Amino acid sequence: MGLTPFGVSESVEFCLPVVGDIAESPPDGYFTCFEEYLMQCHLWFPMPEAVVQLFGRFGQAIDQVSPRGLQHVVRILVLSYERCLPLDVDHLEVMLMPVGSSA
Repeated sequence: MGLTPFGVSESVEFCLPVVGDIAESPPDGYFTCFEEYLMQCHLWFPMPEAVVQLFGRFGQAIDQVSPRGLQHVVRILVLSYERCLPLDVDHLEVMLMPVGSSA
């Protein structure tokens, strides 16, 4: 897979809203994303799939998570990859489960 002229993986598919679409109900397989929000998080596509899956398990849309929280999760992933200990969504869920919660 290559990159587009904008540095986005060719495997990333974007869907623009049409009349009648609402942000709270994106099409299956898509999530709502606002450019300004991602710029505040200093994130560029492609977003790690584990991050999207993690917040899905917590019942959170990406735009419901604070920029600092999103940065924290991405930093955990980066550190794990740098140390050759790749984490999957199950690992992240256990690490980030609030203390005293039962899954």
